Amino acid sequence: MTAVHLSRIGGGAVVGSLLGILLHFVFGISLVPAAPRRMPAPAAASKDAAPGILEKERLASAYQKRVDELSTRIAAAEQECADLRGKIAAVPARPAESAREAKIRKFGGVMVRMVRIGAVRRTPHGTNVELKPETMAEAQRLMGEVFALASELGIDLQDQTAFFKNPEIVSGLFEGMLAECGIAVEEADLQAWRTRVADRIASSPRSTTGLTTTLLALALQEEFLDRFGLKLMQREPGVASMLGNLGTSTALGSSEETTAVAARLFLDDLAKAARLKDTQSSALLPTLEAWASHYAQLLAETRAKEGDAVVDGLLKGGTSGKSAEEQLAHLRNRIRLQSQILQLQSRTLEAVAGQLDAEGAKRVLRFEKAYYFGRLKP
Repeated sequence: MTAVHLSRIGGGAVVGSLLGILLHFVFGISLVPAAPRRMPAPAAASKDAAPGILEKERLASAYQKRVDELSTRIAAAEQECADLRGKIAAVPARPAESAREAKIRKFGGVMVRMVRIGAVRRTPHGTNVELKPETMAEAQRLMGEVFALASELGIDLQDQTAFFKNPEIVSGLFEGMLAECGIAVEEADLQAWRTRVADRIASSPRSTTGLTTTLLALALQEEFLDRFGLKLMQREPGVASMLGNLGTSTALGSSEETTAVAARLFLDDLAKAARLKDTQSSALLPTLEAWASHYAQLLAETRAKEGDAVVDGLLKGGTSGKSAEEQLAHLRNRIRLQSQILQLQSRTLEAVAGQLDAEGAKRVLRFEKAYYFGRLKP
């Protein structure tokens, strides 16, 4: 082997080495097979993998179910809203309240506030406004509002006949009471109430005695309690209990008398009011004795049927009973009894007027004093 051959072999080896290094470090190619590396065997399927997959599927299913439920609810709510919008559109809108209507309602609301502070009190002589030191300032302020509103509305507070012959005033007054007590009433119910008030007033009998207007007022209160009484009693029992206390401020009340004393009291008052002569008074005594006898019978029947509390309530006011239903029933029975008593007295005045001359009869029929007895004995 010559030197040329060795030189060529050496050069080739150098060139091969350089080429191997270049291929290995630059291109990552190795011309020398590397020792086989042991690759880890594929991990066996974990026994926990299946439960994980199942849990994911379960959660996905629950999520989708919840989405479907919410979608259903949303669709139902949207349909309900659409139905409500249709119902609202079908209900006739109440005309905007006029300034006069607002004042009438305010008038009723002021009366409620006076009852709340205890300024309006039930006494044996009727319903009066009492000024106490602790409520005097507020009561005076409210009375000022009453007088101002009465003046603006053209209400004569001394003329009950004009007051209770005006359907707008009467219905608005009671509506104001409901509003002040926070009792929501459907417009249809209010409209039915207004219509009933107007019908009642239009059909009321022509005034024959001074008690006719009070009888009409009691009838209207009965109508009001039939429609809204339970709600009012549940919300404001103190306000509700003041109903049925309408009457003249000259009412005479006594817990117990005999029929003879009652007849004599009535006769003496009539004689003064009608300026009767002694002979006329003597002639009228049997009529008034019959009135006292019927009065005693009415009280006895009421005590037997409704209980003592209804009769005693004529003088004390208020209500009796534990539940709102019981209290309302007591109040309704008391108003009915009061109406029966005044009807009996009104018929008696007509009978007395029929026994007098025209001038005397006229004075008798204007007589307004009411008589309330808790018990009449023979």
